Amino acid sequence: RKGVEIDLTGLEAPTAPSADGIWKEGLLLKRAPKMSLKLDKRYFVLTSDSLRYFEPNYDSSDTKVEPNGIIPLSRVQRLRACKTTDGPQVEIDVGTRVLQLVAPDEDSAGQWLLALEAATGRSC
Repeated sequence: RKGVEIDLTGLEAPTAPSADGIWKEGLLLKRAPKMSLKLDKRYFVLTSDSLRYFEPNYDSSDTKVEPNGIIPLSRVQRLRACKTTDGPQVEIDVGTRVLQLVAPDEDSAGQWLLALEAATGRSC
């Protein structure tokens, strides 16, 4: 599943999170654990300390909804955006596994990568 790096030319990195502390949010496809071929649609919310993901019909106004998963940004070791057979993908290496997120297009994957870099304080 190795892919060619995505060109980030022309994309601007966010400089700060929104007033509610969110760097970026939206729908992405998440590869199931253990390198499965299955892709699950999830709603992702990137804050200054974590990347949380929810069911695709997530409503941010419902504060009682628990996330399906939480990735502490302190565990992020490497970030990468690449083109794969599944589409443009962002890879987040947290040491124990590599989270693979497929975006709808290359610009979206690039924007997610730049937001992750800004939130974690590390660049690729």
